[in-house]
Amino acid sequence: DIRYRRQSARGLALLDSAVARYPLDSLAPLDRNYAPLAYLYALGGRPSRARALLADVREYERAPGATRGGLGLRDEGTYLRALGATELAEGKRNDAVGTLRRSVQLYYCPTCTLPDLALAYELTGAPDSAIAVYQRYVTTPWSEWQNALGDSRVPAYQRLGALHEARGDTAAAIAAYRQVTTLWAQADAELQPLAADAQRHASTLGAGRATAMRSAVR
Repeated sequence: DIRYRRQSARGLALLDSAVARYPLDSLAPLDRNYAPLAYLYALGGRPSRARALLADVREYERAPGATRGGLGLRDEGTYLRALGATELAEGKRNDAVGTLRRSVQLYYCPTCTLPDLALAYELTGAPDSAIAVYQRYVTTPWSEWQNALGDSRVPAYQRLGALHEARGDTAAAIAAYRQVTTLWAQADAELQPLAADAQRHASTLGAGRATAMRSAVR
């Protein structure tokens, strides 16, 4: 709801209901997933709730034990990703760039924070850096399937298309938009308009490029 459908209110309501049904303080500290929850609340536009959850990370980070993969509650890369998303939601864009760059360095997942960092670069007026980071995201393989496929893969190609189009790199923009239409060819009906919009952009740019090439030949 929050990431794909742009229905933050519905997504936040679902999060709230889940936390109400399973209160965090009723779970063992290492099962509470504070930072991922904070990240989603930040994406949904509720940074104050995200800040409260991140404070809980710091309060309980010395809890004994480990999660799957040997991580304790203090997983600095995940924490910094959520903090960076929170800073973006608060309008602290330059702070977010620094925080998210540190997350990329420290996160056990080599790709997870990259879309957030690319967005931060966009919002601070650094499109070339955003393009480089989005491109790194869509081309960096990783063994865990959900991140190898990439939960932000299509949005990343959408942004690459728009950024390349804005800078006049028609070929690269067309290639990115076509990735959107290919990857979401079988998307849910409610997401098909996004794939169709990418197809329209690719077709329009392609027609313009063909016209320009014919004019150059003449």
